[in-house]
Amino acid sequence: MNRTHLINLEYETPEPSAPAYHPWLSKGLYLTVIAVTAYIWLRYARAKYWLFVLSVTLLAAMTGRYFGDDSERAYIFVHDPGGGRAGLFFGLLVGICYASLVTHWLEKRKPVKSVIGFATSAGMAAGIVSATLVHMMLMIVINDTNCSGIVIGIPYGVGAGAVLGLISGLILRKLYNEPQPIEPITETGAIE
Repeated sequence: MNRTHLINLEYETPEPSAPAYHPWLSKGLYLTVIAVTAYIWLRYARAKYWLFVLSVTLLAAMTGRYFGDDSERAYIFVHDPGGGRAGLFFGLLVGICYASLVTHWLEKRKPVKSVIGFATSAGMAAGIVSATLVHMMLMIVINDTNCSGIVIGIPYGVGAGAVLGLISGLILRKLYNEPQPIEPITETGAIE
């Protein structure tokens, strides 16, 4: 073969083999999360704090939408995979679960040292769940088998969950009237 012939050759690299995207995978994930949310909502939601549950749910949905749009950058894609829509959807559902479970836990007067600390910790766990679900959905839609997006998304979920948990903890402290430590009264002199 001549040297000029080698320069003019075109090479095709084969695409890596990955399982084909099946629409039923994303629908199955959506339906599973809806079923779990419905169970938690029916079992643990309290009508007494519906305004709290609604406000936290809306905040979680807006945060999920913002970070869901941002999460698309973790993947190489040609079309819009819908990270914002997935973030909105999963933020909404995880927000309902978070608010319902936190109010249920505090209503049962489970021992917690600090309502704010408890709500913040639970918010971080909810953020991890929401970020993982969003990245799982993006992996299904984009047909990606690399889990690096989930690893990248978890710190964002922890941070967003901590901020939303802190906000909800401040609200819950007012709702549940967390007892403040009482300083002992010391008398320095006696009146006779």
